Amino acid sequence: MAKNDVEMTLFERQSPIAENSVDYQPFGVKVLKLRVRRNQKMIPKSSFGPIWIHPEGYQRPDGASNDSAKWRVYATAVTDSDLWVAWGAGDENGFCVKTKDPFGVQKSPAKLDDDEDYYIYLHLIHRPSDPFTHELKDIELVIQATGKDKDGEMGVLGELEVTLTVPQACTNPLRAHWQWNQADGASTITLRGVGGAAAQLPLYFSRWWPSQKISWAAAGAQTMQFAQSIKMIYQRRFEDKDQGHIEVFVGDTAVASIRGDLALPMHDARLFNAELFQFLDDYHVVLRLWFYWVHLGFTTDELLAYLPVNQKADGGDEADRVAQKIRSGLIPWRKREEVPDIERFDIVLDPQNLAVKYVGTDTHWQEFWAIVAEGEPLKARIATLTDTFRVLKQANNVPEKKAPPVFDPLANGLCDFLNPLGSGHDCPHRGTGDLISVEDIEEGDNFRQCKRCFTHFMDVDDDTRAGGIAKHAPVMDNAFTMINDDEIMPFSTAVLKG
Repeated sequence: MAKNDVEMTLFERQSPIAENSVDYQPFGVKVLKLRVRRNQKMIPKSSFGPIWIHPEGYQRPDGASNDSAKWRVYATAVTDSDLWVAWGAGDENGFCVKTKDPFGVQKSPAKLDDDEDYYIYLHLIHRPSDPFTHELKDIELVIQATGKDKDGEMGVLGELEVTLTVPQACTNPLRAHWQWNQADGASTITLRGVGGAAAQLPLYFSRWWPSQKISWAAAGAQTMQFAQSIKMIYQRRFEDKDQGHIEVFVGDTAVASIRGDLALPMHDARLFNAELFQFLDDYHVVLRLWFYWVHLGFTTDELLAYLPVNQKADGGDEADRVAQKIRSGLIPWRKREEVPDIERFDIVLDPQNLAVKYVGTDTHWQEFWAIVAEGEPLKARIATLTDTFRVLKQANNVPEKKAPPVFDPLANGLCDFLNPLGSGHDCPHRGTGDLISVEDIEEGDNFRQCKRCFTHFMDVDDDTRAGGIAKHAPVMDNAFTMINDDEIMPFSTAVLKG
């Protein structure tokens, strides 16, 4: 058994990174994208059992244990417990490199017995206990590939050391600020920096095609005013049920309403985060809302951790009720929920025109974008079991894209999709010529790529050449997928293809 039997390579968007160093997203979430494959120089070739990717030190959880430390389905950096590393698809062993799904219902682990490239995604969740006193620093992370070797022995078959760096110019990033009100059972979440110093926003990057470096810039007066006007109300209970409800406002204008499978632990343990980005056209902003399910259970103390000290006594009985409910019943939380899992909504807003909004999310490992009914707040939900039909209907409305080539909406016209309909202007960074899809590029074509969104433009004077579980599916009630002249296609190929 050798630690190079399985090769892992860091990727920026769709290209390998020579140095094992990437920026993480302070007080937010960013994907660590890896290509994984069997060692190409291995002779003779060995067939391995299923291979799982996870950080060093990760131990498979045990939801039936009385030790709450064994209820966590995530790892932390060995040197920094403020950085959680999690993944989706509900596999407690880690992110499985190769899977099979003959019936199109549920992926299951498969042997790594070929030389194909496989792409996996670990989510770096940066959540210090006190984000307003935390000092940013670089973080060392060791990623391991574990599984059974040719002799059936379980162990480490691959290892990769990664340095997670603080982005340049990120000295006072906006971050989520929670205020809990015991009286009405709700938290108010706003975005702010520390003190009166100028705060910064990151430039938008894709979930599945992350940049190695994150660009941060000081928020101008108007942008800062807009950011400070954003308010999220997270209600613990909704319609007398143990399900949450999140409303997003800009000033007094409602821009989003999200409900569904947001049970009480999601609120009480703050397994929700909000980030604000400057979009690449410098006109729009993007509010990214994250939800993550990474526990098989919760103790009373964990559910009380974020209550103000003077409210803990009053909240104790309720925390006991929730903790016991999670652990009890014919189908307890650890069996009912898909854990681990991570979902997001990217809500695109024009500060000058809140009537027109766009939203990006995912369905079955495929990113897609849609336009919200004009003048309405986005109405969306994290699906419950009763929403199964809605999940299937929404997935069927997203056109399937075959790979290769890999089809990333941002690099294939997303910026044009958002402009000029919503803003009434063109992106100032847009290249000249006609937009061309990556699937239409042929060897020898001359094209130019936008340095911000990576979209391709043709007919320019340039010599660049082409090179059973309750799944937490996002469902949108009043947003509609769109295609514009078969050129701008706001949906991707399956991200597991690269």
